[in-house]
Amino acid sequence: MDIETPLEKIKGIGEVIKKKLEKLKIFTLEDLLYHFPHRYEDLSNLLKISEIKVGEKVLIQGKIVEIKSLKSLKKKIFLTTALIKDDSGMIEAVWYNQPYLSKVLKKGENFYFVGKVVRKSGKVFLSNPVFEQIDLKKEPLHTKRIVPIYPETKGISSKWFRKIFYFLLKKQKLKVPEFLPSFLLRKEKLVERNRALLEIHFPKSLERAKLARERFSFEKIFLLQLKILSERKKLKKEKAFKIEIDKNLLLSFVKSLPFELTSAQKRAIVEILRDLKKEVPMNRLLQGDTGSGKTVCAMAAILQVARQNLQSVLMAPTEILAKQHFQT
Repeated sequence: MDIETPLEKIKGIGEVIKKKLEKLKIFTLEDLLYHFPHRYEDLSNLLKISEIKVGEKVLIQGKIVEIKSLKSLKKKIFLTTALIKDDSGMIEAVWYNQPYLSKVLKKGENFYFVGKVVRKSGKVFLSNPVFEQIDLKKEPLHTKRIVPIYPETKGISSKWFRKIFYFLLKKQKLKVPEFLPSFLLRKEKLVERNRALLEIHFPKSLERAKLARERFSFEKIFLLQLKILSERKKLKKEKAFKIEIDKNLLLSFVKSLPFELTSAQKRAIVEILRDLKKEVPMNRLLQGDTGSGKTVCAMAAILQVARQNLQSVLMAPTEILAKQHFQT
C-alpha cells in the first residue's frame, strides 16, 4: 500500500468507519499511521491474585471457573460476575449492565484482567475489569503491555486503533519510505521512520515511546522549515515595486512623533526601508511586546509607499484597535 492510500482501500475500513475517522482529520493511510497516542497506560506488571491490594488498578491472569449474569430487582441493573482463579487464589470480577459478557467469557478459558480492586460490604472484587483472552500465538493488544490511549470519536475507540495498527504494522508488516537523510538521522540520533512507527504504537518501554515521539516532532519541524525555505525561494523570483526612500519625509515623520524613537525602533525602520528599495518582495517579521513600537515602524514604511501613489494595508487583530488606528 502507498502511504497516500485512501481509507476505503484499507481492509476493515468501510464507509461508516471512514466517515467517523474523517471527524478525526484522518483521510489517508499516512493520516492513520500518524494518529499517535496522547498518553500511555503501563499495564505490563502482572500480579498473582494473592498479591493484589484494595484500591489499586491491577493486571492479573486466570481461568474462569464460574460465570453468571442476573438482574438486580432493587437497582434494576444487570450484574455479570465471574470467578477467576490462578495458582495463588481466587477473586470475583463484577460488571454492570453488560449481560452479553456471560456469552463472551467462557468457563474454563484463560484471560488477562485489568481493573480496580474494590472492597464493598466486606467483599473484595475487581470492578468492571477490561479483559483479553490469552492467545499464545500472538502478543496481547489491550493488556499486559504499555497500552496506547488514542484521541477518539464516537464509534472509534482506542481498542479499534490498536487492532488496526496491529493489522497494518505487525500482521501486514507495512513499510513506509524514510525521507530524512541517513547523515541527519545519525547526527540528531533519531529513530528510523518504520521503527519509530512501531515504537510509538507498540512501545517496549516509555523511554522508547518518547524517542519515537521525538523523531516525529523533529520530522514535523524539519518539513515546516523545508516549506519555509521553498516559499522564500519562490518569493525571490517574484517582482515588487522598488520604493525610493524620501529621507526628508522620513525625518519629518520622526520629528512629528510625541516621543523619541529607541535605537531598536530606528534599526527596524532602516532595515524595513532597505527591503522596500529592492525589486523583490519583502519577507520580514517584526516581533515585539505590546507597546514596543511595531506600529510606528510600519507607519514609517507605509508613508514611503503612499508617497509613490501605491497602496498599503494595515491589519489589526480587533475592530476596536482598527478604529483607534484610524482615529490616530
